[in-house]
Amino acid sequence: SSDDAANLSIGLIARQLKLAEAHRLGIEVGDEQVRRSIREIPAFQGGGAFDKDIYLRLLQFNRTTPAEFEAAQREDLLIALVEDSRS
Repeated sequence: SSDDAANLSIGLIARQLKLAEAHRLGIEVGDEQVRRSIREIPAFQGGGAFDKDIYLRLLQFNRTTPAEFEAAQREDLLIALVEDSRS
């Protein structure tokens, strides 16, 4: 519906504004922070620990490369840091 499209557009604009704010503030997320956050995602766990095979299979199933997923994860972490800095 048009409401869904409008909400999606607003969400994407808000995301870009938060990423711009992170850049303006000099907030960065290091590679190790990204790796740690990915290792903690329950969907990538097997036997209580990160399982790289599960990680790669799920990404492949979702037609996403590790680089694409890691970039999105980095953005999510940056946005969380910007939101935390505001509270």
